Amino acid sequence: MHYSPVENFRNTSMSIQPQSPEVNSTFLSSLTNPSSPAARNYWTVPCTPKLPLLACSNHELKEKIKAFRKDKKSPNKSKIHKSELFPEWLLDRKDFQDTIRSYDDIKNLDVCLIAEKTADERSAVERNALESFCKKYWFFNGLGKSTRLHICDRLRSEYYEPSENIVVQGQLAEKLYFIVKGTVIITKEDTKSVLGPFNNLGEKELISSKEYTYSVSANDSKVFLFVLNKHDYDLLVFKPRLKVLYLEKDQIRQIPLFSKWRVSKLEIFCNSLQCQQFSLNEVIYTYNSPATHFYIIMKGEVSLEMLITIKKVNSIPTGDSLKETLITEEKYIKKVKNFKTGEIFGEREVIIGASREAKAISKSEKLILYIISKQDFFEIFTKQERDAILAQSDATLTTPAIAKKLKYQIDSDHKRFTALLEASEIRRIKSGRGLFDDSITERHNKYAKSLISQHRKNINKLLIGKNFKIAHSRRKVF
Repeated sequence: MHYSPVENFRNTSMSIQPQSPEVNSTFLSSLTNPSSPAARNYWTVPCTPKLPLLACSNHELKEKIKAFRKDKKSPNKSKIHKSELFPEWLLDRKDFQDTIRSYDDIKNLDVCLIAEKTADERSAVERNALESFCKKYWFFNGLGKSTRLHICDRLRSEYYEPSENIVVQGQLAEKLYFIVKGTVIITKEDTKSVLGPFNNLGEKELISSKEYTYSVSANDSKVFLFVLNKHDYDLLVFKPRLKVLYLEKDQIRQIPLFSKWRVSKLEIFCNSLQCQQFSLNEVIYTYNSPATHFYIIMKGEVSLEMLITIKKVNSIPTGDSLKETLITEEKYIKKVKNFKTGEIFGEREVIIGASREAKAISKSEKLILYIISKQDFFEIFTKQERDAILAQSDATLTTPAIAKKLKYQIDSDHKRFTALLEASEIRRIKSGRGLFDDSITERHNKYAKSLISQHRKNINKLLIGKNFKIAHSRRKVF
């Protein structure tokens, strides 16, 4: 077996117990000096691409490596050159340059192709690329790197064509699925929901060794999944995940809505929850979509925008026999509220049985939601609890209340715009040079144009559509 200089140095340094920092410093200086006998004997071992980190107990070198890692995350700070970490004669070696280059390009590797290989066929770079990709899943939150690497070694890949069945309802749970590319449709009775990348399926059924209560199929595009079988899940993940789920259950108990619940009821509620992950600016639900779920924010922030239609009716002067009316419908988007960690949203439409009146958008790089279906919501929450939730949301999230605030905002902006135009009017001076009068007029026109442009921009941020209609009717004669 061939070892790289870095790997050999890492293994050797673990067997050396220096008595003082001076001894360790002397040992390092002898290795980094190419003319010393220790370096000639040490660095002549053939090398294959390995992680270019010197794992030693030297405090100064560790601090430089930490600073180098921080600098990669913060490019605006002063950069640390690689020559400050490694000697020049080592950086000149082609095999060492290839090692560094392979780790610099680790984010560009295709994890789908890596997962098709067995664990023995994957290189060290590919194993680290797969482990870095899996860290994006909320499922791996709370698991150590060693556990993640063991899980990644056992992951297998599966492809599904559009509309192909992935999970059949009533089938015994034997696999845990991780969505890598594409979207899937989850069907439970008459309820359908769409699940995208960085989400997993089937963990609750896998823990309890039960059958799937829903069916899953690929959406309109090809779906790529990582798969972990039940044996590997029980061996590697079962105990750590139980601990994580217990901590999340305790976090749910801190929310005021659930703080007074009995333990048995909270247990039933948590078993009905499904975890979903969303990226920045991803739409959770949109206008007029069916209200099928109720949401709890575990991590991140959600922005709620409501679609408001304002109707204006104006009479048009016509003859004595006809009456014409101009009806203008303006559609605005009004930002209602930002929901943060520990808050709930989407409950109002579920309770009243209406379509979505608003649009929910993720405002976090990694948004984690716990969702519960409409059917489970009505089974767990009593009528008194549902009425209390509805009364609380009606105070701020009803359409008439939001429309009233929007009208006030539009009227205020228009009055401010009109007042600025009137107050900034510059009258011509009767006496004086004509050029001076012309310059004042030009400056006034330029300022007026800037005010009009700014006012239109402010309105267009809210206005998304405008329709006109003329209604005819016979005029009443008395």
